[in-house]
Amino acid sequence: MGGFDDILARAKEQSPRLAASATERGPLSTEEAAGLVTKIALANWAGLMCGTQLASGKGMMAGLLKAAGIETGDSESDAELKARLIQIATDGFLEVERVLSALPGPFLGGEHPAQPDAFMATMLVGCHNTLACGLSIMPQAPCTLAHVGAPSALRYLQAWAARPSWLACYKVGPHRYCPPRHPTRILNPRLLS
Repeated sequence: MGGFDDILARAKEQSPRLAASATERGPLSTEEAAGLVTKIALANWAGLMCGTQLASGKGMMAGLLKAAGIETGDSESDAELKARLIQIATDGFLEVERVLSALPGPFLGGEHPAQPDAFMATMLVGCHNTLACGLSIMPQAPCTLAHVGAPSALRYLQAWAARPSWLACYKVGPHRYCPPRHPTRILNPRLLS
């Protein structure tokens, strides 16, 4: 089967359309785009676990921090770590905004998405959804990407969601890729008691 690079190389050989779009174009490489948004997402998930007393929760949090490249100190309290993770996510959202607001077209790749866009969009829609439903360490949550300093990210996702490829993959249109603004309206009331 192979790793990601092997799978991508075979897919490019089999599909000229994929080969044309799976290129390194734009202000960020695939590695940079993936690293930026992955760090935001993993900082958020790890932050939600701060203070857990469960060994499994501590293990999961350590794994997320390691995957994000976030080091922790033994003397750091849960509150200090959570505050630092909020700052890491905030800085990440501001960097996303800096990059996306300077684009000459709707995508990192210009008028058409490139390989870095696939990573950026996938992780950003996850970040958007966690913010929108309040499952986030960000103090503003539930909120939009604009509330955390990345208003251009919503326009970026809307450009993606209008594409037939997005519809084929995610099965939802440009106005239905996130949960409602008030998640308690869709939750089972028994879960809230």
